[in-house]
This record gives sequence, structure tokens and C-alpha cells, in this order.
Amino acid sequence: MKTRLSGLLDGEHARQDEPVLFEALKSGDELRGRWQEYLLIRDALRGERMLDADITARTMASLRAEPAVLAPHAAMRHSWQRSALAVAATVAGVAVVGWVALVPQSNQVSIPQASIAVQTLAQSEPPDVKPVRLDSRDMREYLAAHQAQSSSLQFLGGTENIRTVSTTAIATTAK
Repeated sequence: MKTRLSGLLDGEHARQDEPVLFEALKSGDELRGRWQEYLLIRDALRGERMLDADITARTMASLRAEPAVLAPHAAMRHSWQRSALAVAATVAGVAVVGWVALVPQSNQVSIPQASIAVQTLAQSEPPDVKPVRLDSRDMREYLAAHQAQSSSLQFLGGTENIRTVSTTAIATTAK
């Protein structure tokens, strides 16, 4: 019956079906509601008329007629559990950061040191030693090489961004 009703609306029906369909529309509320929906869909697709407020009223009425679904309340977690979890996460984070900062890096190769024999020399007068000033460029290169090779200064690659203070002091006194 729905197919024949749709055909009547689209003009694709047999003439002999018209009286039967019109009688069914007069007597059946469900079929009449379907007819109104088909008309509305056709008009909306063609853009012939705007949706009127009657549809809104009918939709609201049908929503009011539907039974309300009552869902049980979600089990509330205790606030102390949430606080304890936050404290535990904070302690774990601090422990990880402390561990990474204090444990020496495993990628450093330890080089065995040869034992040095200590010899005592006869006491002699110290020679005249004059302090030698290095060019600040040379000192900067030396300190950069030292920082790159020193295992105690390398933790997580942060030493590249540390400015060495002694280079500026030497540079100002050399001028």
C-alpha cells in the first residue's frame, strides 16, 4: 500500500487504483500520516515550501508521548581516591625525573686508567713562570670541546645551551 501511495504522489499510478487509495486515506489514520510525510518530503526536496510550525508542534507532542528512560546514576568515585591517585602520580613523576638526573648515562664508555708510578724528585727552586693569556676564541673552543667530552656535565643534552662564564671574564681582561 505504501508503494502505491508513493506512486500516487509521484503521478506514477494506475487510474483504477485512485478510488481505492482515496478511500484508504479517508479511513486510515496511519496511512494519512504517511501521506502527509510523503508530501512534506516531496515539497522539501523540491524546495516548494518551508517547513511550518505544525511539524514542530507534532514532533514535540510525539516526544512528550514517548516514555522517559530513567538511567541509574553513575557510581560516584570518592574524592579521596581521586586525590590519592593525583598524589601518587606526582610522587612517581618526581621519582622518575630524579632518577634520570642522578643516574649516570649508560652510553658513556669507561676507559680503564693505567696506574701511574709516583716518583719523588729532589726539591729545586721553582722556575719563573709568567701567566699566559689565551685568546678568548681559543678558550671558547677549548671549553666547548671540554663540555662535549665531560660525562659529568652531560645530562639529557642540556649543556649545549649553558654559557660558560669564564670566557666572558677572560675576554674582558684581554682587551
